[in-house]
Amino acid sequence: ELKSSSATVSGQTDEGVVVTYDKHPSWGKGGGAGVIHVRAGATGDGSGSDWFNAIVDLGAAIRQIDEDRREVWCAGEWPTGATVSDPINPQVPAAIRGGFGGTELTAGERVSGARTLLDGNGESDCVIVQNATNLTIDGFCFTRGKARGLTKSGVGDITVTNCTFDANGAVTQKVSGRAMNLQGTAGVTHAVIADCRVVNHIETGSDASKNGGAIYLGKLADARISDCQFASNGVAYGTAPYGSTAAGRHSYWGGALAVQDVPVTVERSIISSCPASHAVTPYLWKSGSRMRRGRPESSSPLSSG
Repeated sequence: ELKSSSATVSGQTDEGVVVTYDKHPSWGKGGGAGVIHVRAGATGDGSGSDWFNAIVDLGAAIRQIDEDRREVWCAGEWPTGATVSDPINPQVPAAIRGGFGGTELTAGERVSGARTLLDGNGESDCVIVQNATNLTIDGFCFTRGKARGLTKSGVGDITVTNCTFDANGAVTQKVSGRAMNLQGTAGVTHAVIADCRVVNHIETGSDASKNGGAIYLGKLADARISDCQFASNGVAYGTAPYGSTAAGRHSYWGGALAVQDVPVTVERSIISSCPASHAVTPYLWKSGSRMRRGRPESSSPLSSG
């Protein structure tokens, strides 16, 4: 066995032949015993103990979360993105983090703005969370979810941070919350969305009967959205009067965000309309909603700036 802390490993075989080779950059690196590592193309032992011995299946790694290993770190690029084929439900407080290059020792070493792609390919939602205990999702780009990028239901708090949601849900499909549909236990579950970019969730159907083009929040004790950017979300305007099916706005509320009976605070965030040919109007809907930093409160339409 040849071991070295240097970039080059050199040693002698039983036959007396000297062998020298370069180690993989991920060799011996990782976040420690409490982290399950995932890396596309890893060729180690598959234990997830470090970047070299990483697991290659993100869903399989998440299923290994337990009391001793509560974080999953994801690195690398997949042809169509990492996949999570089944609903996830860690039963201990846990974090699933993307955006790694595969050599980091801490999450703080990630390149700013780096995201691991989660691509539903129009066949499934990117991630479905059911009855998970206090879950954090950090550093992913959710795209082409069949109905939504992220769906959360059941018990447990959720924090979504440092993520991008881009073009989830078929444009002709009636969906509440194409980027995120976060629901839990009324009066108990808390949701936090921070430092996220939520764009291009447009419905073009003539009779839009759902709510929340980008995000739908319901059955929560409270929610907080901070330092986020929303753009090009909602339903395209038609030429008929507002509220008619021909206008594409029938029974539709919340181009950027729809909130049903959940106290929600939105702060330091930008909610903007898209080009005129696909204009949308953002709304906050129903009880307990408020905007800070000079934005109007409750369910009045928000400005497009």
